[in-house]
Amino acid sequence: MNKEFIRIIPSKPVEIKRTATEAVDFISACSKCSDDIFRIRLCVLEALANSHIHGNKGIEDKKIILKVRIENNHIVVIIKDEGGGIQKDLCFDFPDWEEEHGRGIPILMSYCDDVDLCSNEGVKLIFKIEEH
Repeated sequence: MNKEFIRIIPSKPVEIKRTATEAVDFISACSKCSDDIFRIRLCVLEALANSHIHGNKGIEDKKIILKVRIENNHIVVIIKDEGGGIQKDLCFDFPDWEEEHGRGIPILMSYCDDVDLCSNEGVKLIFKIEEH
């Protein structure tokens, strides 16, 4: 059976943190992924923060949509903001360790099993759930 969590939130840091916690709690309650919670929480927070900072340009009146689906042995996280999308041909290498910005997309690509930055639905993160 598929399970789904959907939230439409204002693009505000306090709402992002609260909603990320709710989403991860939902994932924990609906799946067998206790070993993966750190990477899931990190990626959901990072993607929501990127939506606020880069997509919505920090404008708190704009909205962010977060959808989480648990399907078979996958967790699918979709995040959509009111920005223009991500340019496909950008380079997403890790920046120098002294840099304060530029780590978001490389973190997603390192910790997710699959990332679709240009999905029609928004940024799509996929995590495979290991059966224990």
